[in-house]
Amino acid sequence: MTEVGETDNGGSASSSTDNAGANSSTGFTVKWATELLVKGPLAQFKKDTARGPKNLIASWDSLATDNVFLHEGEAPWFALLLARNGAIQSSHFAGQAEYRRLIPLLEAQPASTQRAVAREVASAMSKETRDKIETLFKARIHHRQDNDSQERPNKRRRTIDHDSIPTPAPSTSQSDRASGHQPPRQLSDSEPSWVPPINSAVPLAPEMAFNADLGMASGLLPRRLFNAVARNPDPTKANSFSAAIWMSFRVTPFSEDYACQMAIEIEQSEISYYAREWFGVQLHTKSGLRYISAAEGGAMILPQPKLILQGCRIDAIASGFGPEVSQAIMASPGYAVELGKHRDTTNTISMEISHRAEDRAIIYASLGLWEGTTIEASLFQWATRQ
Repeated sequence: MTEVGETDNGGSASSSTDNAGANSSTGFTVKWATELLVKGPLAQFKKDTARGPKNLIASWDSLATDNVFLHEGEAPWFALLLARNGAIQSSHFAGQAEYRRLIPLLEAQPASTQRAVAREVASAMSKETRDKIETLFKARIHHRQDNDSQERPNKRRRTIDHDSIPTPAPSTSQSDRASGHQPPRQLSDSEPSWVPPINSAVPLAPEMAFNADLGMASGLLPRRLFNAVARNPDPTKANSFSAAIWMSFRVTPFSEDYACQMAIEIEQSEISYYAREWFGVQLHTKSGLRYISAAEGGAMILPQPKLILQGCRIDAIASGFGPEVSQAIMASPGYAVELGKHRDTTNTISMEISHRAEDRAIIYASLGLWEGTTIEASLFQWATRQ
């Protein structure tokens, strides 16, 4: 039986794959995923044979969707890695919301559809881009493998069997993929290992998770904030939704203090309230554009295209986020430093707003590692709760 996106003779997917794997309830198509993977962060890829992008080694070591892409070649695997990094990076770019939507939807697809996407990505790349990836791959991955074989001759060297797809880890279920989860990864010595103590009752956290469970979010957040959270379609079920909340466990580009970050997307109708009550900023909307009131004389600021508000009132945290999340915020390293300076605002909570009135806002909160891991385990239900 011919699989989705494959030809009868096992060759590369053709133009007939444009709608292969299409899901009417989510809008996922092979063509849509391919275009995002090829035209986005990959298009900005610069030759860097010394290091490469974040999580290069971690993605190579993973046993999930990354290895399905890797089976089809280094180039599509690299495109997926850049898309993952782009989805959760703290510095924002045009179209980032589409990548945040793409990753969990792609994870929810069967392996046959993932292979179809990978093949289309590989065929759509220019030779120049493939050459850059090959150069980086040789410098970072092949060099690492050669060192492994020399230092540990009895250890089996990683190989790619092009006759079969690498088997995903047993703990990776369809529901895990739908919520954007990865199984815990083996990190290299050069990358930070953001995990709780090994004897902890809290399970190890994946690097990122998207689309929180609505029921769990309603029990975690105060009513006002829960109702303000945007809803995303559930990739696995028609007419079902999840909370537009995502969490990441990594060092941000601008500070090593942030072990865990929670992002909450806010509906348009509630943006002015949180800007005013938490950050003391007045917003105005005119002709479909969102402005910031800069002075009593009428001066206005128009974000181009986005703007980050910082300096959240500390006295708004407990009532705004609820006891569990506010405790996690107060446990973050950055908050402790600010508290010692006796400030009445904190930069560990920020809010990203767009100049377009129809866009959502995103509230970012830095959390303590232990507390953030506990919240992540309940919000996304990736492990059995005890």
